Amino acid sequence: MRFRVLGPLSVVADGREVPIGGNKLRVVLAGLLLRAGETVPVSRLAGWLWPDDGGGDPDRARATVHSYVNRLRGRLGPGGAVVVTAHDGYRAEPGAGALDLLRFRELAAAGGRAAASGDLEAASRALSEAMALWRGGPLLANVDSPALHAEEVEPLAEEWLRAQERWLDVGLRTGRHAELIGVLRELTRAHPLREPLWERLMLALHGAGRHAEALRAYHTLRELLAEELGVDPGEAVRATYQAILTEDPSVREPAAPPPPVVAAAPDAGSRPGPPVPRQLRPDIPGFAGRAAELATLDRLLDEHTGRGGAGLPTIVSLQGTAGSGKTALAVHWAHRVRERFPGGQLYLDLHGYGPERPVGPAAALETLLRALGAPPTASRPAWRSGRRCTARCCRAAGCWCCWTTPPAATRSGRWCRAPTAWCWSPAATSSAAWSCSTARAGSCWTR
Repeated sequence: MRFRVLGPLSVVADGREVPIGGNKLRVVLAGLLLRAGETVPVSRLAGWLWPDDGGGDPDRARATVHSYVNRLRGRLGPGGAVVVTAHDGYRAEPGAGALDLLRFRELAAAGGRAAASGDLEAASRALSEAMALWRGGPLLANVDSPALHAEEVEPLAEEWLRAQERWLDVGLRTGRHAELIGVLRELTRAHPLREPLWERLMLALHGAGRHAEALRAYHTLRELLAEELGVDPGEAVRATYQAILTEDPSVREPAAPPPPVVAAAPDAGSRPGPPVPRQLRPDIPGFAGRAAELATLDRLLDEHTGRGGAGLPTIVSLQGTAGSGKTALAVHWAHRVRERFPGGQLYLDLHGYGPERPVGPAAALETLLRALGAPPTASRPAWRSGRRCTARCCRAAGCWCCWTTPPAATRSGRWCRAPTAWCWSPAATSSAAWSCSTARAGSCWTR
């Protein structure tokens, strides 16, 4: 089963489209796929489903989200196993090559590394394959959720556009000026205020020998910016215009881009490595102030990550009253330095304030380990451990269950195969005492 989000939301199995159902189910599936490998809290899913009030009462919202997840699993059939229940939320775990978004990121990363090392042929192959994954039209146009689009889809569109700009740069550096002109004209029509696209159009026209058209493109941009915003083009575009005007030979191609901020991709034919978590919340638009605190954080990082220090791990705690901006500061600074952490970035909401139950140490640790690719805890049934199960689990008529597959030593009369899990009963010794066919997946009870 393949999942596609680079275009309209689509699920394909055996070459045929799988009907997902109504918009609410599409919102849940799209949100989980856009954050594949991450646990999406129920509260976040509720915010995407009901942006006005988050579903009202938290308990009712949780139950409704739970029912949507069950219905979604039913729609996906055997592929429903991709939606995994986690602590206080759900997680999509598509297999290797099953999600076009993850494949796009692998190819974009490989292309960026190849371009930075000077292997333009390999960069062109990887980035061209990444571009081919786009199926046309706006991203997730068949998913109606303004909150989801604002939080997840718009950043993905920007990520896609940056990858396309890298592909264009490789094309310009390899002399494919003429064939890129049409693509760039379409992009400047779609994004008329994005100056780097106009600069690349000017370079492509000039490189194709269309000197006058390159100059005209600059004047078109200048008139557009003056009319829309009352400003002139930026310094980079003005410098390119001047170089074209004076026939500077160095303007034939853009400068080699800096190495991209990407995680290393596995070698072809090797086993895939652990996932690289990218869990930072979106940066705060218009963040201002906190210069002293930001400088202190920069200094601490420099002292303890090999730039003048021993590289020892450091824990920094930001203290302040509720609403004082601790999280905003932490997230903003993390975005500023994330390129220095290629192994990934973790974010954990402990629910310190608000109506939801605070996250305990064991659950927090397990959430972080799962984000780093560790397998779920499976050494003993959850009813003994006193912790929530990390696999799908359910309770029906006295039936307690915790495992997708029970341990071999416990395949006894106290285990019963339900539609979505193996169930364990603390009292019954046969399936006649209760019906596993009515067991519900997606929630977890512990003793």
